[in-house]
Amino acid sequence: FTWEASEHKLLICDLQGVGDMWTDPQIHSADGQGYGKGNMGMRGVRAFLNNHRCNNICKTLNLPQVGKAPKQMEVGTILPLPDHKRPLSGLTKAQDFALNFQQTHVRKPGAAAAAPLSNGTP
Repeated sequence: FTWEASEHKLLICDLQGVGDMWTDPQIHSADGQGYGKGNMGMRGVRAFLNNHRCNNICKTLNLPQVGKAPKQMEVGTILPLPDHKRPLSGLTKAQDFALNFQQTHVRKPGAAAAAPLSNGTP
């Protein structure tokens, strides 16, 4: 998602965490600059995209298919939430987050640039 949303400039992968707390992202940039020693530039981007297996989240976000052929699954790589924690939209928490992020942060071709985040990051 981040590779497409950034117009092929950044790829954020290896997110870890529990519940709503996501930590330890790895960022690969097209130019290989910044984001620490783990930024492997285009080599890291290619490695991720070649090993990625698209799922229902990718499909919901209308992302181009990359990497390995999708598995024949109905729910992709997501865990079901207990009913009391399920988003009102009926989507899983990850799908709900991804759709909300896409609607609020992804610029459509020809649209004005998105407002910077509160920390000044575009």
